[in-house]
Amino acid sequence: MTENQNGSRGSTPESQLLDSDSSNLRYTTIEQENEAIKEYNLWLILPALWAGSFLAAVDGTVVANIMGPIAADFKQENLKSWIATSYLLTNTAFQPLYGKVSDIIGRKYALMFAQFTFGLGCFLSIFSQNIFQFALSRAVSGIGGGGLSAMSSIIVSDIVDTKNRGLFQGYANLNYALGQTLGAPLGAILLTSIGWRWVFGAQVPCVVFCMFMAYKNVNIGQEKPFTKENLTRIDFGGSITLVISITSFLLLLSTDLNRVILGIVFVLAAILFVYIEKYIAKEQILPSDLVKGILGICGISSFAGSFVLNGSIFGIPSFLQIVQDQSSKKSGGFLTFIVLSVSIGSLTSGFLLKRIQIEVKKLSLWISFASVTFILFGFAFIFRSIVTPEPYDSTNSWKLSLIIGLTILGFGYGSYLVSLLITVVAITGKEGQAAATGMNYLFRSIGQVLGVGLSLAIYGSEIHNKLKEILQNVDHGDYIYQHLLSDTNYLKNGKYITKELLSKLLKAYQESIITSFYPALLLAVLSVFISGGLALTYGLNRGHRFI
Repeated sequence: MTENQNGSRGSTPESQLLDSDSSNLRYTTIEQENEAIKEYNLWLILPALWAGSFLAAVDGTVVANIMGPIAADFKQENLKSWIATSYLLTNTAFQPLYGKVSDIIGRKYALMFAQFTFGLGCFLSIFSQNIFQFALSRAVSGIGGGGLSAMSSIIVSDIVDTKNRGLFQGYANLNYALGQTLGAPLGAILLTSIGWRWVFGAQVPCVVFCMFMAYKNVNIGQEKPFTKENLTRIDFGGSITLVISITSFLLLLSTDLNRVILGIVFVLAAILFVYIEKYIAKEQILPSDLVKGILGICGISSFAGSFVLNGSIFGIPSFLQIVQDQSSKKSGGFLTFIVLSVSIGSLTSGFLLKRIQIEVKKLSLWISFASVTFILFGFAFIFRSIVTPEPYDSTNSWKLSLIIGLTILGFGYGSYLVSLLITVVAITGKEGQAAATGMNYLFRSIGQVLGVGLSLAIYGSEIHNKLKEILQNVDHGDYIYQHLLSDTNYLKNGKYITKELLSKLLKAYQESIITSFYPALLLAVLSVFISGGLALTYGLNRGHRFI
């Protein structure tokens, strides 16, 4: 017996479902579900949700494409990994809180808080004078950025019936992909024309408009959210200790900060979190049922898929810009293939879930298995594209292989996002989907942070060692080493870089990037086995229950 979302004792959300052959969910029949959503005006609510998601998508690909030039502007290119990881750390740490908190205070105010903090971080980024100030501003944006994605998914699950949920998620991912597609070239254009600061400054009035639309149109949940009774229901102690434990854990694995101190902080915060959730909290911020059974396995698979995608996205621009001398604008063009194919994969998965007459939970598991297989094949093409060409290779074969890999990987990931979400919603039902969605986003975001942070950390360690080895007996070697750490453009215009030395240095950068891709390759294979096992166990007509 475990605690449910309302703190009462009872069976788990999964065990309260009927057999997997039944189409009825725990909390509502399909007829009741359809009747309940009629009161909402989708075409007023959806723009309020998707406008914020669009901005977050633009922001994400802008930073992925121009973080090198931003770090070079600060003369701190050796610290550029903090640009990516600072946003992702807070994004991950705060994202799981939105589900339960929005159950208590209402969807509108949780969404508006996410919008406000995202916009505040963009505003602060304008005034950054060094990479640490910029990273702190990005961390503020991350608090809201995680909520924009989570709240959009949670609210759409509230107002769309289960059978159509996948298709609407496809629409949402199409909107997100459009933002990502525009973000990369737009960021490059603004970078070379008016400077990177206005990339963030221009987002502030857009966020204000999104907040107005949310306040006007998103009326779901509590009408008087900030009552004393509601505030006492919020698990502040659990929330704080969860944020501390997640942040310290991610810093431990993805940075070179003091590992002893981070390890102690993580252990203490995790123990305190478990104690608060078990003995003190009126309502658990993350119900323990959500990490058990099929939901827990889905979370692990979500982590693996996200790790693969994000490790690739942040590694490929470095390969293109440094090893192949492609401009930030051209490298952004390559990334458009992955973001467009994500939306196509999402729509395809949503269409199949709606049209194929197989029980939703089973069908979503088989689509998940097919999707992660696509992810593995796509990653294999990408890996080949960074291994086979020589530096400054002007041929098109490696470029074609890279485009094919990015397209297949994006298609598989987009399809996977939808099928995995439908699996979670179908298991928990609408009444439990907010907290479950928050948990799923947590696993996904941890994969995102570690995919970026660990890949960049491996790359940084490898290139430092290789540069020292190459330059130790070279005239002005220390001078070259220090300049390359702060600005890789020195490869092209450095006065002490000979043609022979340039060839060795470029090869070192290429080999370092290749090494950074190994963890993603391992997890791509692992994800296929996990999803295949779920499909074979629960996706066949063998009488298995979703436990």
